Amino acid sequence: MSSNLKLQALTFQKAVSVYIPTWKDTVAWAKRDPDLISQLKTGYPRFFVPLVVGQLAEKLLQCFSSESNPDELPTELRVLLAESGRSAMLLPAGHHASMCQEYLNAKNKGVTFVLRADFDNGVYFADTPPKKCTLDEVYAVVYPRELAVEAKAFWQHTGFGVSSRRATHWLENAPSLNQNNESSEIDLRSEQAANSKLFVQRRIADLLSTENNCLDTDDVFLYPSGMSSISHVAETIQHLKTDVKRIVAILGFLYVDTFKVLTNIYGFDYKLYGATPSDLVALEADLVGGLQLSALFTEFPGNPLLGSVDLERLQKLGVDHDFLFVVDDTVATSVNVDLISYCDVVCTSLTKMFSGSCNVMGGSIALNPQTRLFPIMKQLLKDGFIDTYFPRDAIVMEKNSANFEERVSTANNNAERTAEMLRTHTSVEQVYYPKGNPTQDIYEKYKRPKRGYGYLLSVRFKTSEAAIAFHDALDVAKGPSLGTNFTLCSQLDSIMRLLPCLAKLSLVFACTRVVYRKQLQAGPSYITGRTVDYTPDNDLTFWIFPAGINRHGGISDNPLKWKSRYGSTMATMFNRISVEGLNEKGLSGSSLFLGGSDYSQRDSRPGLSAGVWLQYYLDQYDNVKDIAKDHCPDTWRDKEKIQIVRESPIEGLETKIHITLSDTRGDNLIMEYADPEQRLRCYRSEYYDVVAGDTYHMKRQRSKKKIWSKVEGRMLEQWPFPYERYDRLFFYNYHIKSSDSFDSALAHTMGMIRALVVPQIHIKKFTDNRVRDMWPTQWMMYTAPAVGFVYFESAKTPLSFNYKLSNFDLFHGSDIKLLRVRDRQQDWQNGTRDFTHEFRNRETGDIVPFMVDDFGLP
Repeated sequence: MSSNLKLQALTFQKAVSVYIPTWKDTVAWAKRDPDLISQLKTGYPRFFVPLVVGQLAEKLLQCFSSESNPDELPTELRVLLAESGRSAMLLPAGHHASMCQEYLNAKNKGVTFVLRADFDNGVYFADTPPKKCTLDEVYAVVYPRELAVEAKAFWQHTGFGVSSRRATHWLENAPSLNQNNESSEIDLRSEQAANSKLFVQRRIADLLSTENNCLDTDDVFLYPSGMSSISHVAETIQHLKTDVKRIVAILGFLYVDTFKVLTNIYGFDYKLYGATPSDLVALEADLVGGLQLSALFTEFPGNPLLGSVDLERLQKLGVDHDFLFVVDDTVATSVNVDLISYCDVVCTSLTKMFSGSCNVMGGSIALNPQTRLFPIMKQLLKDGFIDTYFPRDAIVMEKNSANFEERVSTANNNAERTAEMLRTHTSVEQVYYPKGNPTQDIYEKYKRPKRGYGYLLSVRFKTSEAAIAFHDALDVAKGPSLGTNFTLCSQLDSIMRLLPCLAKLSLVFACTRVVYRKQLQAGPSYITGRTVDYTPDNDLTFWIFPAGINRHGGISDNPLKWKSRYGSTMATMFNRISVEGLNEKGLSGSSLFLGGSDYSQRDSRPGLSAGVWLQYYLDQYDNVKDIAKDHCPDTWRDKEKIQIVRESPIEGLETKIHITLSDTRGDNLIMEYADPEQRLRCYRSEYYDVVAGDTYHMKRQRSKKKIWSKVEGRMLEQWPFPYERYDRLFFYNYHIKSSDSFDSALAHTMGMIRALVVPQIHIKKFTDNRVRDMWPTQWMMYTAPAVGFVYFESAKTPLSFNYKLSNFDLFHGSDIKLLRVRDRQQDWQNGTRDFTHEFRNRETGDIVPFMVDDFGLP
């Protein structure tokens, strides 16, 4: 049977994936298209609440409503039960139900209640749910329609929800739900059920152990899902480190729900780092500078870029600076690598390759018995342990994992051969796999003798057309998840625009911007130039937006919504961050990195993600003065009408930015949150014509005499740190020759910007913690807003092009158009030219950024 038929057959057998055959279908799934969602019979259980769980929830609510005495219930509960759209999340333990209720109540969108369902005796109101979990109880957190998104988020991020086997068991056997049935609890408490968990624990302990580091069975803790294991580590950290600020560091691109559960559910603040050597230098510098961490989380190797980080180096930092070091080994597997000896905790999603059969969930926590934190971690985990792993799930997991080592060996060989084959194909731009990766030497440092490089690889094609053709023609199973016994393909490209899997975690705009004033006969006009410096691939796309688009603020909690008044063009990264643009009225703007950004805590105001911030102003305004009037506080007591929210438009990717705007009158405005009291600060003047990736516009002396003294004394630094770039660019713009033509003015602006370009250097090691502000330049952009002119230059290839916004139809109802730079990398051989006709109309598979209809929320 082919792998796609196997996945389809699993649809009715507790599958933990779903067959999504075409690229178009995956785009619809990523956008949560109602037509497609309504056809799903199953899905990954944390993303798609199993239908049988929903059926049990509804039956429990009906049972409670029919059997309870209304006079004995709280009034708000009676009202809630009668509401249309009310529902319930089912959890196996009272402790988890209390957590869910607390999480939902904090959203202030409606009242919630917890019900306790007894297997034999019905459903009861649970005012104070006990912490325990027993096989004859299930807890239902009842919530109104308004909290549906938040309830689903808790289910997805924590992995605490009841499994489909538990739900099926209740529906088929609970006497309280089936009049003539008898309880089958004896089956669940059989010796086989108890032994299955012990066998799985022993199997994991043996696989993780080495000759010099042996784990006992009770060093391993089992949970009903991989995310449940991560959640319990997070909960344990809260008790482990009670005397320091709750901050976790995240190294590399962490699995989206790991990031969410740490920050959204358990409330940890966080520091984000990439996975390059320079990112480790930045982490070390922060720790030496006084950063106190509760824990550091990483994956080995990362998914989907399959790069590896030096665990031994991180372990030493954990010891020196007293934080817990947690590694997720799901992708590598304990068969291939020895990781337990180089960290405190290994978390694994057993759902993936350990099971392999794609029909059961599971997770584990394993402790390194040789670390200083082992005794207290083991005691805390034991004290807080609640066995919520349903016995029938454990039995299936034990059977599935019996041949784990053999399956990993086969998958290693298949993946390695596939990677080698794809790397030779002309349509493939890059294959991501530990073997052949720039970090292969690091992976091999931890690889066990005669073992392989894992079962997972990612492929990036040179064009979207090639990716779609390959995906749709590939005769294998297609759907979410990984680590199955059959080949499984998951499309990343469209999902990347919602959860951009090809992004590194630490996004850095170490950028610089200048507004050059040219004097023409008709009066002054202006050209803006800027660099964009960062490390990750970015999916740079240029968009043409007509007026009349319904926009979305990019967050799930009370987002700002508006309809664009003006047409605009915008360069976006990851299809979710507005970087550089201008509108038809001549208002232009830039987003630049600001490491000191400190946005306020979320409140009840309409919210706008930092990634959408710039686009909002270009949609709604034609000059700087009106923006300042409407949005800049007059006094420190004033509160802005809208709230800029740090909730990144890309999972795990930090968008710490400030924005700067300029209009055709020569007015400039800088807006930023760099105040200890988290207030918006605005700097408006024609003199704010130079901006770098920090607050130097307000700190540096703008003195002609000082600049000249530096030049004469040869003190004008040439290092590409923001403050040095600021000084140089200010000097250039202050003293550059005046221009009386557009051509020469553009050339002058290009000369200033090109003088600041950082080559594609490899940063090895700097002791100065400013290293994070120095990154290779990726591209440059120049705009003449008065005439709608845009000029792009790549710093990685000789590609350059230009276009005029005025050449496009921008009235309400016109076509949205786009140009993806990655599809044009070879066009440099045709020279610089007008790309107006290279823009194409938006197609069905294109997700438009900041647009209500295309905004997907997990």
